[in-house]
Order: sequence, then structure tokens, then C-alpha cells
Amino acid sequence: MKLSNILLGVVLATVSPTVASAQAIEGAPEGYKLVWSDEFNGTSLDEKAWNIEVSGTGGGNQELQFYRKENVSVADGNLVLTAKREEYQGKSFTSGRINSNQKTAFKHGIMQAKIKFPKTANGLWPAYWMMGNDINKYGWPRCGEIDIVEMGHFNAITGKYAGWQDRYFSGTLHYGPDASNEHHQQNSQEFSQEKFEAIGAVEGDYHIFTIEWDGQYLYMYYDLEGYKNGPKNRARYYTLNITPSDDAMTPGHYFQKPFYFLFNLAVGGTFTNIYNPSDITALPNAGDEAKMYVDWVRVYQKEDDADAQYLYTDESGNKQTNIPEEPDKPSQDDDVTELSGFATEALDENGETTFDFNDVSDAVLISTSEGVTGHLYSAGATVKDCNVNNTNRNLYIWENTYVPVNRDGKTNSFGWAEGYNMFTVASAGWSGLGFNIKNEDLSQIDDTYWLHFAMKGDDQELHTSHQITVSNANFIVGNSDGKFASVGDFKRDGKWYYFDIPVKVLKQFANPLMKGDAAAFDDNIIAFISGGKTDAELSFDNIFFYKSKTKEIPSYADTKSDLGKYGYKSVKEDGTWAFDLTQVGEIIPLQLSEDVWKGVTSDGTYQETDLVKQDRDYTQSNNYYTWEGTMVGGHEDGVANSSGVYTGGISTWTSTTKLDWNGMGIASATEKDLSMIDDSYYLHIALRSDAAVGHIPVRVRFGAENSDAVLTFGAYSKYPIFADFNRDGEWYAFDIPVAELKKYGKLWGKNGNGKVKVGENLLCFYTMDTQYTGSSFSFDNIFFWNKKDGTKPEVNELGEFTTKSLDADGKSYFSMENKEFINFNVSEATIQMQTEGGTKDENILAGYYTLNNWNGNTYTNGSKSGTVVNSFGIEGQGWIDWVVGTQGWSGGGFLAEDGADLRILEDGDWYLHFAMRGTDNCNHLVGFAESRFTIGSTVFDDKTPVVGDFKRDGEWYSFDIPYSYIKKSFPSLYPQNNGGQAAWKGNLVWFMSGAHTGDELQMDNVFFWREKKDDTDGIQTVRQETVEVAAPFADAVYDLQGRQVARLSDVKAHLVTLPRGLYIINGKKVVVR
Repeated sequence: MKLSNILLGVVLATVSPTVASAQAIEGAPEGYKLVWSDEFNGTSLDEKAWNIEVSGTGGGNQELQFYRKENVSVADGNLVLTAKREEYQGKSFTSGRINSNQKTAFKHGIMQAKIKFPKTANGLWPAYWMMGNDINKYGWPRCGEIDIVEMGHFNAITGKYAGWQDRYFSGTLHYGPDASNEHHQQNSQEFSQEKFEAIGAVEGDYHIFTIEWDGQYLYMYYDLEGYKNGPKNRARYYTLNITPSDDAMTPGHYFQKPFYFLFNLAVGGTFTNIYNPSDITALPNAGDEAKMYVDWVRVYQKEDDADAQYLYTDESGNKQTNIPEEPDKPSQDDDVTELSGFATEALDENGETTFDFNDVSDAVLISTSEGVTGHLYSAGATVKDCNVNNTNRNLYIWENTYVPVNRDGKTNSFGWAEGYNMFTVASAGWSGLGFNIKNEDLSQIDDTYWLHFAMKGDDQELHTSHQITVSNANFIVGNSDGKFASVGDFKRDGKWYYFDIPVKVLKQFANPLMKGDAAAFDDNIIAFISGGKTDAELSFDNIFFYKSKTKEIPSYADTKSDLGKYGYKSVKEDGTWAFDLTQVGEIIPLQLSEDVWKGVTSDGTYQETDLVKQDRDYTQSNNYYTWEGTMVGGHEDGVANSSGVYTGGISTWTSTTKLDWNGMGIASATEKDLSMIDDSYYLHIALRSDAAVGHIPVRVRFGAENSDAVLTFGAYSKYPIFADFNRDGEWYAFDIPVAELKKYGKLWGKNGNGKVKVGENLLCFYTMDTQYTGSSFSFDNIFFWNKKDGTKPEVNELGEFTTKSLDADGKSYFSMENKEFINFNVSEATIQMQTEGGTKDENILAGYYTLNNWNGNTYTNGSKSGTVVNSFGIEGQGWIDWVVGTQGWSGGGFLAEDGADLRILEDGDWYLHFAMRGTDNCNHLVGFAESRFTIGSTVFDDKTPVVGDFKRDGEWYSFDIPYSYIKKSFPSLYPQNNGGQAAWKGNLVWFMSGAHTGDELQMDNVFFWREKKDDTDGIQTVRQETVEVAAPFADAVYDLQGRQVARLSDVKAHLVTLPRGLYIINGKKVVVR
């Protein structure tokens, strides 16, 4: 599919100087042959060699003209580019520009052009230049740019050469890995002033501009009279060494490849420093014209230059080239990516479309091929065509952050050779493009419509996720970034998959969907963002809204959310409350439904036997506030509360987009003292939402300080996730031990533990950073309670993943047998243990041993490494022994400098193992990729939850944290800007220890491990050695908290099925798959 008005983002800079001679030579010296030329002797431009640009974008230089096809002509043996003062498409001038991208390009040789420039004073900007023919792949300036001659620079208007516009120019090369100020390189050269003053006027007569280019140098000449040293020295105005180099900051890295030609006549812009049409004195009056003439352009190449390359079409219409084509990457099956429920494979086994045109009654076209447009009309659909027209409907690349890739003639998502849209991410660090529509009536797109678009890719390693914006709505195709929900993915197997998403679903992301007045729409109707990883690919095709004749808009419900250890359905099948009040000793309520409040307070009379005492009824004297209009309250009728009782409907809460944050709170109108809430209590909270696709994360904070505990319930978030609940319109409750809650922060810590003053918040609710205006949530029955029998919740004080490393005899609990490893920090003795029963390659699947002390000195070396046995009980082995320095912070981590392929972690049940010891009270942050956890007694940096702790007794304590737990808590684990999971270049395992000078980090044996696969009896690789264990313990299966959960004999007899997890059997940890 052809799309015009794509902003290529080329920034023209300073121009080429001028040397005059009446006897300029035409041709090349002996040893060269004429390879290609255009003499412009016909009556129209040869479009087998040239592209005529049509664009009003300003070229990235704030130019004032609109380039039109009508301003490009061939007459009297010349290419003629005409600039004219006339109003067109919001511009005050029109002009012409051509390029030969992908049609005519050369590496090495002598290139000449004979040009007559118009009078430029003031405001005209004619140019002859070249660009790397790989611009469609790499963008600017990575493609390289050769500015051979440009006239009209502001230096000759108001600068040091003021008054010399008829002769001032220079030669310039642009290059660099990206367009940032740091990386964009520019080399400009001009004559000495004496030569400059002597050359005479360039304007008004023909002059020959020559470049001489080989494997070492690039030269530019003005009116060169001969190829001997004397004439060349007089005519040369540019010289640069371009010897090939691997250094991305040198010109030799960019100017040893094919380049294509450009001729244009711009008006105003950065080069002229004129931005107001009234200041263009070269074209003062309406209808005034100026013309640039090109008599010919010729390319000669050395016959013995084996590195010279060419691309052109000969007189017979045959393509001639010696440039090797990059082969299409072979497609591979993708058995890993789960196909979205909104997606369908676009083509059947015969290559025919699976889309039914005859089922479409109405369609609004955004970007469709001629074949798709025609089929919709032929099927009798009522069609509104909003395809790009380069007037009020445009495709804009934002700030040159994508590079368009020509896919003309390639097979699209309907199986036709009509091409499609393909872009690669440029090197700006971000990306974005959008289909912009102005003043079109889109009000017909209502809840009966579907959005259709197709995508494809074969990037199984990078696996780029794409943010898609439909006017107000934002969502992800691929992996959620933590802010926006994913609608699923497409397989990365090189095949087309189309998405059909009901508009009603899009309204879960934004309601209303359309920004402003849909009847006079003025916005991006659809936009794509693909992150900032250079060369990441975006391919999409045929975007339109349509109404189906037969398909009903389905209802969606999420039923697969992970409720975690403490969640359950709040209402039983018989409609009664699942919470058992008979087990409760006391309730300290913060919010209760009317029926529950009446039941536990005897309708507010507070009898002696009631579970709520009047002086501890904190549901009273509270006010509900939304903060600065960032959330809005609503009411949903016909829905029972979380205890299963209908009391007139329920309250709902929805984000607005008034600010870039949101929140609401329950503020206390009286002082409240909740200091009695200790580790003997549970927190009860019920949550509900029916936004199955939007699936907004719900965050609940106990207080309003950053250090107060906050729980995040969701499947995606920018914050650590505690648990989730189904978005199916049902209530889900959680009974969470307070000891677990405290792992996420303090409880009302502003005034000391548990004190809440007048006006301060008891509870705060957020969905940020997600702000979906079409997805609501509800909360109900929030209270603390303890058990009548006085028993406390069973919570391991060191955490469920912590084990004392060595027993009383100094033996390790950890068995290396039948395991596979990914190592970060291990001793030689550990490696020997890991490789027993197999080779190193068999058992150690990867090793990343580069340890980086951040900033070089945030830690200093300690003195305790090796003074005692290590965490496996082996003497003479060292470990990480660092001490926090004086920098005011600390940090370090293991790196994979060339990128780590971590996709293997998705195969099997992996655990992150490390051991720690110490005698101080320092809390440590330990992270993997983008996850982060506290190892210590309290939350690190007010936001990192505690996952475990170790006694500060100088003994070793080991941690085995399931990778599944890490990924559930931090779903956005591998941002693609850092390479994604297949080529991760960020920190692997990393740690911080705060700012207190002298605190110690002692850490040992850091690795991932999994059991080798052996599904015998459903248990993965149980040790085969004989272990003497006294009965009845030999037949017992324990969880990690030491509780017997089954008998081993029952498991082996298949009388009991153990859930997936980690267990202690015969004194050893085993994994059940």
C-alpha cells in the first residue's frame, strides 16, 4: 500500500561554497567510464530514475513551501524546479523536489551536475545533495548525508558574508548513530575569504559541481577545469578522509555505501533563518516565480574499483545493479506466543483472506489498499473513505522517530500484492506515528462497530510490543508496559494476523472514545508507538472501522486472574457471604456495607456481644473525596454488595484524565487510633470490576504517606503486584495477615503507628499510572479482624522463601543433584558440585559473571570473605563482601554486556537462589531485571516490598524465590528498550544497601536453578539416594513453612495430587510440576 506524506526527517545544513571558471570540464579522467546520466532531454521526468515528492511538512526545517508534482517539469533539456508564491494547503509558497531513493544510487566515482541557480536573496534555498540509500532502514543521520551545494544561507544575508548571497556556499557531511546533539556529527568546509570573494556570482549562470569519491577520500569541486593537481587545488572546496571505520562517531562508518541524489528548491526555513512569508523578498508578490535548472547529472566510476556499486534503470527499462540484496529473513514457527482472542490468522492455507467482505454493512476507511476498498464497495457496504489524501487526512511520523521501509508490491494481509506499511524505529530513543484527520464526521462509529487492523512480524527475539492509540483510547498489542492493558499478541512467525476489536471494548479504555466533537473530528484517529529500540519493526495493514451484518458484539469476562494465597470469591453459589463471622473475635471496620454494619453492631446499638465496639467503629465520621477531579464516583444499580445482599446498588469509581495522576480517599472527620492492629489481625477487603479487557489495576493505601503500605491488585502495573481478581462483575475478597500487609509498608505511619488525625486519610485508592475513563472498580467491607480462639495467622517471620543454609552439623539443605543452573556468582567448589552427574555444558546453561560496583565506588571491599565457611558449608571459598561507602547511596549488579537471552526462564520452574549473612540491621534491595524486593525487616526506599529476611546472627540464610512469583509481581520484567527478554542488556541480578556508611552486604552463590525434567509420579526429580529419616517423618510431605500437607506414599499411589510448588520431602526441597 502506498502512503504519501511520510516525513523522512532530513535536516539540511550549511551549503557548498563556490569556485568560478569559464572553462569547467565535463567528464572524467582516463580510467573512468560513464555509468549513468540523465540529460533531461525529454518532456517529462523519468520516474524510473526519480521520485517526485509531494509534501507540506517543512522537511524538518520549518520550510515555508508545499512541494507539488506540478512544480517539477522537464523543458528545453533541463530539469526545472519552480518556486512560486501562492496559497496552497496552508502554505504561502509551492515548489519542487525530487529524489532517486531506491531507484538510482551509487558508491564511489565522479558525480557531476550542471546547475543554474535562481537569485536567492532573500529566502530561497536551492540544493543539490545525496543521502544514503539505506535511509529507509536506518533513518537520518545514520544513513549519512552529503550536501554538495546549497545557496541562500543566513550567513550571506545577515552574517559575516552579508551581501554575498550570489556566491556563498559550503560542503557539509552529516552522520552519526542518531539525531541527538551528542551523536549527530556535522563536518562543514568553505573557501578562504580571498577565494570566496574572487569567484564571482554563482546565480544566473550554469556551473558544474563535481564530487570525487573513493575508498579513502571525498572531495568537492566548483567549476573544475581539469583533473591535474593545479586545477583541482583551485576548484576544491571540500576534503574529508572517509577511510572505512567501525567507530560509529567517524565518517568512515557511513560513507562507504550507495547514496542517491536529491534536487530541491526550498523557501525559507532554518538554513535561511527566515520563517515569515512576508520576509521572503525573492518572491515578494503573489504569483512571483523563481526557477532552478539542472542541465544534466552524470556518474563516472573507475573501471578497476572493485568496491564501486551502482543501481539504475537502463534505456531498455532493465534494472542494473551490483548491490547485493538483503534476503528476506526466513520465517520460523512461533510456538511460544499465545494468539490474542481478538486476532485471527489473516490468510488460509491457500493464501486467501479469511475476512468476509459480504458481512460488512458499513465501513469507515482509515488506511486501506485499493483492493480492500474496492471489495467493500463491491460487497454493497456503505463506505466513508477517510484514507490519506495529504490535505486534511495525513500520516505523520512524529519527529522522525520511525523510518519508512518500502514494501510496495509485497503481499498484504488480504493476500494481494498491494504492499503494506512497514517502519523501523529510528535512533531517537522513542517512536510514534499517527493517522491524523481534520474536520471529518466520524459520529457514525458507535458501539455497533468493530475496529479492524492487521499486524505481522518475525521478531521472536526482540518481540516488540506496540502501543496503539485510537483517539482517546490506549492499549498494547504484545506485553503490557505496566501502564496500558494488552489486548493480546500476534505470533511472530512472519504471517499476517488481523485484529477485530469491538468499539464497545475500546470504550473500556476511554469513554467517550473520540476526542472532541466526533462530527467534526480533529485528532489522530489511530497511532502507533513501538518503543525506542533502534531497528525494532512495525508492520501493519488495512485499518478500518466496520459494522457487521451478523456478528453480535460479545460480552467479555476475565476468569483466569491469580487471586494469590489470600483471595476467594466473596459470595458463595447460594448467594450468601463466604466470610465466616463465627470465627471472628473482633472487627475493627474502616468501611462496611449497610447490612454487614447492622449485623455486627446490632443496627448501631453496639451490644456487648457485638463484633464491633462503638469506640472502634471507624466507619463513622468519614468523608469520601476525589482529589482534584482525578476520579469520579458512580452508581451501578441491580448489583448486590460483597456480602451478597442487594441494598440499592453499589458505588463505582472511575479515573478521569484531568491530570496525569488520580486518586480518592476516605478521610477521617475525627481522630482515630488504630494502634491496636498488630500481627494477630487479618485485613479483609472486597473488590469488584467488570472491565475484563481494560483490567485496571486497583491500588489501596493504608494512610496517605509514601511509606504507608499499599497493595496493588492487577495483572499489570508500574508497581509491585500483590494479587489480582477476576474482572467478571463478581465480588472477590481477601483476608490478608497484617504481618504480610506490613511487608508493603507502614500502617498509618505519619503520626506514629496507627494514629490518624482529623482530615487525614484512612484509605486511599488509585489506578495510576493507568487512567482508563471507561473502566470502573468498587470496594466494599474493609475491616481488620482477629480470631475468636486467639490463634494468630501463620506467617514465617523470615518469609516463605527463606531457609537456614546450614544445619547444626554444617550441612547444606540444598541438593545440586539433577538440577540445571544459570550462574551469576558462584565459587569454583560450587561449579564442581553443579557439574556432578553431568558435564558443565549440560548442567550450567549460562553464566553471567561480570559484577559492576555502580559508579565504581558506592561499595568498598569488606574483610570477612572467606573467614568462615560459605553458604554451602565449604571452607576457603570467598563471596561478595562489600561495605557501603561514603557516596550517599550504594548499588551493584551482574551485567551481560552483549545481552542475555533469558527466554529459557519461561521453560520449567526456575528459582532465584542466593544466600546472605550479617550482624547489622541493614535492609537490602535485591532485584532481577526490572523486579525489586526488600531483604530485611522493613520496606526499602518506601516502595519495595519485603520478600524475606535473615537473622542477623552471622549465619548464612538462603533464599529460593520462584521465577513465577517474580514475574507475577513485576509483569513488565523486560522493557524492550533494554533489549527485551531475548537480548537483555540491563542489570540481571542487582542489589542496593542504602546510604549508611559501614553497612555490610555479604552475599553468596547467586544463581537460577530448576530441576531437570522428570515427571515420574508427578514429582520433578526427587533425589534417588537413601536418606535415613525416622518414621513417621519419612512418609511426610511438608510445605516450606514446615506444615505437613500430605503423605509421600499417598502421592506415589496417586491418591493425593500435590499442587505445583516447592516442598520438603525426606529433608530435601523438591519441585512438583
